[in-house]
Amino acid sequence: MPETDHDTKSVLRRTVPEREYQNSISRLAATLAYVESDCKIGDLANEWRHAADLSAIAVTDKTKHVLGIILRESLFDILGKPYGWDVMKNRTVDHVMETFRAFLSSDHILSVTSELGDQITGGEQKFYVITNFDGIYQGIFHTRDLLVYLSGLTRKDLVHARRIQQNLVAENSESESPGYFIAAASRMAREVGGDYYLMRRYASDRTVVILADVCGKGISASFVAAVLGGMAEVYDFRAGIAPFLHLVGGYLARMDEFVTGIVLDLREDENRILAADMGHSFLYLHRDSFSKIDSGRRNPPIGLYPEREPTLFEIIPEPGDILYIVSDGAMEQEDTEGNVFPVSTLSELKISAGPEPQALRTEFISRFEDFRGREPQSDDMTFLAIRKK
Repeated sequence: MPETDHDTKSVLRRTVPEREYQNSISRLAATLAYVESDCKIGDLANEWRHAADLSAIAVTDKTKHVLGIILRESLFDILGKPYGWDVMKNRTVDHVMETFRAFLSSDHILSVTSELGDQITGGEQKFYVITNFDGIYQGIFHTRDLLVYLSGLTRKDLVHARRIQQNLVAENSESESPGYFIAAASRMAREVGGDYYLMRRYASDRTVVILADVCGKGISASFVAAVLGGMAEVYDFRAGIAPFLHLVGGYLARMDEFVTGIVLDLREDENRILAADMGHSFLYLHRDSFSKIDSGRRNPPIGLYPEREPTLFEIIPEPGDILYIVSDGAMEQEDTEGNVFPVSTLSELKISAGPEPQALRTEFISRFEDFRGREPQSDDMTFLAIRKK
């Protein structure tokens, strides 16, 4: 095929795009080939036989205004029928051209994607014409290349989201204050997810601990987790955790999102813990024995009823106490036989691993992975162990 549309030795011409706009549909032009409408079908077919990678071409008038398109498969189907070649070879190509849908070369790829909707994901590959503002031919793109582009764009978004989440939610981390030692772990079911945790010392003798589980999975959940994390990082917790939950709840409600979670305010100066159970309930205490902490004062998830003031309850810690907070992704995980991860695992951690939170975390992750075996992780999983010194 000639490099430009000025080569008259070929019936197949190639347009030269006037301009390539950034992120515009013109960047996805799979072919620039066209043929003028007075070309004979036989001449086109003889030349097209040697360009097998060319799936579609445009038909234009002498001024390069598009009149229609011709699909390679359709043309050779016609010519392959009995007497097809003899009947059609001397006719002009406008006899076999098909109607087309056109987009401007400056149209953004994502706006074209939105306009095409379900046509992109159908099984049949479809072709669309690109023109400039004056209707002059600029190329043809097809749904396959659009899907490849979107796939690459999604992959880039995933990589970016994963990088943000790794900075926000570490797989393993620790925090220590004069009165507490905390170890945390988080494992996402996908590349990114909606679990979030925070261990932030906001005063010399006070630490806030948060485990939150966003409703949903994937990129959208990680976005909500990032919003929550940003608010938690800058909030002045000296004002209390109830105002914080009220503030976040109102914001999430405007986003039409909600989050379950546990928030603890470790007040070493007062030897007490203020706690809020926001529709979560996976909070456990290992003292002389192991038990689930159920205050009877569970609140709705953050964002569901933002006008309600959250109800707090109090825990009076004793030296050697170990608090566990886990997300439902841990406690609802199944093995290959459909059994649910046993809560009793938490009660056995201190016995098998000792009282240090880092060792408890290692033991828990090991048991979790051994339990699920080859069963895929079904949801994001986060674990925190808090030991009172």
